[in-house]
Amino acid sequence: MARMKGLGVVALVRLVKSLARQQGIENVAQALDMQGSLVFEGRVLASTWYDYGDFAKLLLAAHRLSGSRAPDFYENLGRITAEADMGATLSAFKNTGSGDLKAFGRALRHVWKAYNDPGEMRVEEAGPNHSRMVLEGAPHVVPEHCQLTGGWAARGMEIGGAKDVRVLHDRCVNRGDNCCSYKLTWAG
Repeated sequence: MARMKGLGVVALVRLVKSLARQQGIENVAQALDMQGSLVFEGRVLASTWYDYGDFAKLLLAAHRLSGSRAPDFYENLGRITAEADMGATLSAFKNTGSGDLKAFGRALRHVWKAYNDPGEMRVEEAGPNHSRMVLEGAPHVVPEHCQLTGGWAARGMEIGGAKDVRVLHDRCVNRGDNCCSYKLTWAG
């Protein structure tokens, strides 16, 4: 069973509850057909594992409740998440310079494992102005999470010093590929 650590769920639960309150929704779990979900029973604990399916439902709910029609909603959510992560857990990576892909690769691997089970993220094909992130062993990842991951990686690289970062999600388990792959490019 795929799981997501509370570390990656807690802010999403807060966002969904806030958006629901703005719309006058009192029983969020019922409105989202998530009665009995651990994410709505008491506090979400950062160190506890939760069902990945609940995380996926929360992603969809955040988009729906926001009313956003922006095609890059999940990418932007990933960028916001990276800001929070880099401000706290990964603050040591800030301003390491866009050339320090080894540091980014180490951080990325640890970030994925800190939030997700199963799956392994690695950086390969690193060059002066490009790299490729590959996520293997995670066939459960939903398309919205793929977009979030791309946004997270782009913002993470920017925080690390890269300029004008672009992400191309060129392989995806949701399109029948055996892994997800993200090509990152940035200005020299």
